[in-house]
Amino acid sequence: MASSRVPFKSLDERVEIGIWECTPGRFTADRSAAFEFCHFISGKIRMQSHYHPDAR
Repeated sequence: MASSRVPFKSLDERVEIGIWECTPGRFTADRSAAFEFCHFISGKIRMQSHYHPDAR
């Protein structure tokens, strides 16, 4: 299960700041159309790239 909220979005809508959290599990997300910076507060994550499946 995942939940998110966007507490800030710039007037031109090119920048948004969001808070995202989820329970353990697996999901697929395509972020190829955007630049994303993540800061993890707690827990663990394993990311895999569709374009570079051996990179972790």
